[in-house]
Amino acid sequence: MNAPLETPPPDLPEDPTLLREMVLTLQDRERYLLDQERYWKRQAGWFQEQMNLLLAKRFGRSSEKSPPEDRQPGLFDEAEEIEETAPDAADEEERGEESTTVTGHERRKPGRKPLPEWLPREEVIYDLPETERTCDVDGSILVEIGRESSEQLDIIPARVRVIRHVRIKYGCPHCHQGVKTAPVPPRPIPKALATAALLAHVVVGKYADGLPLYRQGDILTRAGIDLSRSTLANWMIQAGTLVQPLINLMRDHLLDYGVIQMDETTVQVLKETGKLATSTSYMWVRRGSPLGGEVILFDYDPSRRGAVAKGLLSG
Repeated sequence: MNAPLETPPPDLPEDPTLLREMVLTLQDRERYLLDQERYWKRQAGWFQEQMNLLLAKRFGRSSEKSPPEDRQPGLFDEAEEIEETAPDAADEEERGEESTTVTGHERRKPGRKPLPEWLPREEVIYDLPETERTCDVDGSILVEIGRESSEQLDIIPARVRVIRHVRIKYGCPHCHQGVKTAPVPPRPIPKALATAALLAHVVVGKYADGLPLYRQGDILTRAGIDLSRSTLANWMIQAGTLVQPLINLMRDHLLDYGVIQMDETTVQVLKETGKLATSTSYMWVRRGSPLGGEVILFDYDPSRRGAVAKGLLSG
């Protein structure tokens, strides 16, 4: 329902020109008020957004974990997502890498990169049986005129084996004394099952490939090896002690360089003497590029006091 028209004020001018100027002035004022209304609405929306962020930060979940329905994004559709972003990958795989020579340089067409020459090659020969080595035209015996070759990349999964150390014992056949036994090389961890190669495999998997110990335990279980997570953890701790001399040499090499980058980042330790599980500790990192290669060292400390930095840079 339309609102009733208001009675015009009695002081309206009778001159049409003055009335027109008044109407234009009112229109300008209306546009100004509309602009102001839109501006303050945007301001109100911005303040509302800031308040929502502050409320979420103050009272929302402190964990950064994704909700269950979003966990492991791309776990099942990773191949399809990559295929959508690179639809020509299959064509490049089929045609390989081709090259053409033009004036002054060799131009390579996009395609599959050649396999490294240092990889070992195993040749599989496919030959015609003698009954098929005759010409279909005149019946002559066919002779070899060339060979066509193509390459495939193969991989042998990690092979688990047991090394049995057999020590030969010798004894005197007359006095039945003076028994001697052949010595064996010392093990990285005394009385442990792990060889140096197995220790290196677990260390690289955890710290270079990001495989937690429980996942590595699952991989070994599929290979028929039952090793507990606590055993793997004990190996890692003792392996850290084994490489300490190397770390000391790297530290000396790092401190010989004139410029060192250093910073600390927060970590949370669940079980630490004298500290709550929710308290903050720090991982310090030192990095330098002296002659002979870059050195990066990590050091843990429960605090970020200046004394820690002085200790790490001493000398």
